[in-house]
Amino acid sequence: MSSSILRFYDTQRHAAVERQARIAKSTAQEIANFLAIQFLRAQEVVLLQPELMQDGVVRSIVMEQLLFKNDSFVDLSLINADGQEIARKHRYRVIREDDLRDLSASEVFQAARQRKAYLSDVYFDQGRPLFLIGDGIYNRRNELQGVALAEVDARIMQQVVSETTIAQEGGRAYIVNADGIVVAHPDISTVLARRDLSFLPIVAALKLAPAETSATVYQNELGEDMLGFWAPIVVQLDDPTETLWYVIAEENASLAFRRAREVVWFSFVALVLAGVLAVGGALFISRRIVMPIEVIQRLAMRIGKGDFGQRVTVHTHDEIEELARGFNQMAERLLEGKERNEQVSRMKSEFLAITAHQLRTPLSASKWVLRMILDGDVGPLKKPQKELLEKGYMVNERMITLVNDLLDVVRIEEGKFEYAFKKGAISGIIEDVAKETKAVADKKGIRLSFHKPAQELPQVALDAQKFRLAVSNIVDNAVRYTKEGGRVDIELTFHDDEILVLVKDTGIGIPKKWLDRVFTKFFRADNAVKMQTDGSGLGLFIAKNIIEKHGGRIWFESEEGKGTTVYFTVPVREKASRTNRIS
Repeated sequence: MSSSILRFYDTQRHAAVERQARIAKSTAQEIANFLAIQFLRAQEVVLLQPELMQDGVVRSIVMEQLLFKNDSFVDLSLINADGQEIARKHRYRVIREDDLRDLSASEVFQAARQRKAYLSDVYFDQGRPLFLIGDGIYNRRNELQGVALAEVDARIMQQVVSETTIAQEGGRAYIVNADGIVVAHPDISTVLARRDLSFLPIVAALKLAPAETSATVYQNELGEDMLGFWAPIVVQLDDPTETLWYVIAEENASLAFRRAREVVWFSFVALVLAGVLAVGGALFISRRIVMPIEVIQRLAMRIGKGDFGQRVTVHTHDEIEELARGFNQMAERLLEGKERNEQVSRMKSEFLAITAHQLRTPLSASKWVLRMILDGDVGPLKKPQKELLEKGYMVNERMITLVNDLLDVVRIEEGKFEYAFKKGAISGIIEDVAKETKAVADKKGIRLSFHKPAQELPQVALDAQKFRLAVSNIVDNAVRYTKEGGRVDIELTFHDDEILVLVKDTGIGIPKKWLDRVFTKFFRADNAVKMQTDGSGLGLFIAKNIIEKHGGRIWFESEEGKGTTVYFTVPVREKASRTNRIS
């Protein structure tokens, strides 16, 4: 019996090693898949040559679309056959002509000349981990025409190692380069410090045999015995790049081999105390029934809260195991449905963004041409001609406004509608909006009044440009849906550490059946469509998001046929829940 116990002990130790291997290899594969996708995105440039190398307009549009479509790209550039950048787009700043670089001596250009794909090591820019990928552009004679170069956000690797199974169970996974320098780690300070872990036996071992995978027991930097396994990150390309990074998955050895030790301990107790074994067996059976049910119950609670990524492992070989398997299958189907919905939402946002970008350029050009003609730059106009062109100019202006609204909605949904908060007075902004809108109101025979507060209001933290957009959308709506002879009043008051703004009109009001949809995208009530055929239904959706980002609240009161009052607040004291993002 003792030999059987020892064999079982060895089997359990081997299972612990296999677990480490699975985690390291799966993590390495996940990173490799991410890298392969980035290369495929960059290679989309290759499919569009030679037009892309020759046509500057096409080049600019395509580069902007590719950068916008891939969230991981920070910088995308196109290099000609002489190593000179001829086009470049950056996610966070505008690239001017003098920002284009000579990259003829760069590693990526030299790699392309040798018909090789290029992958750089991780580097940091303002605390953000980045790396470069590059691929050559060749004609049908296999002659180098240029290079597509992309700077990629490497934070996905940080996220992957932080969310591995072993990290959630007290172990850790991290990534080092060929020199043993940490490039991804659950502790971001270790990455920022560019810590060299070559002194660890497992890192020293992988440097000696970088193409292999292996497990070892060693002491970490804290003197703890660890069981670790390394696996190289290999990118599968037509022309494979050199392996630069390695995933190491490690766990405290005492925890990893705990099951094996427990087997020996319980077996020893079985040999010495047969009577105690009977009692222990009864307790074990009880735990075998109760604990799996508790585990399944916790899974059900997590699923109820929307966490569909959790799974339960129960090996009781009975109905409880079948129940656990059913819960796992249900969670998998729910997760697939959630991912499909998210994918559809992303595709919708991409479609809106691309459509809006494609429309904005010709619309801006049309506006410029119409303005020149109306200003008499191409000769005098007769009155009927001028009136017709002015109508066309106004239609073009409305289309530009719609395109801008669509782009704002996409940025809001993707979390890229960024804010730069500064202390300022909202009274002046609202008064300016009232003055700008008054001309339209007067033309419609509507009395628009801005009632200045009796006392000077305190300054608040706001993004003046975004706040002006929100106020303008609300006031424009009030004027748009108020008939001739009506009124629009704007008032400000201050109490309870917040400023309250109300915009009250005597317009057409909102039917009761539509009240719960007022702040949703593309919503326009039936009576609003009849009165004003044009309109996007995006203004109040955008306004609501802006007000809430300022820490405020927005609501309304409305009665069909009598008018609507929109209220919103802005806190004077900055709320801790609001995140100030500087654009």
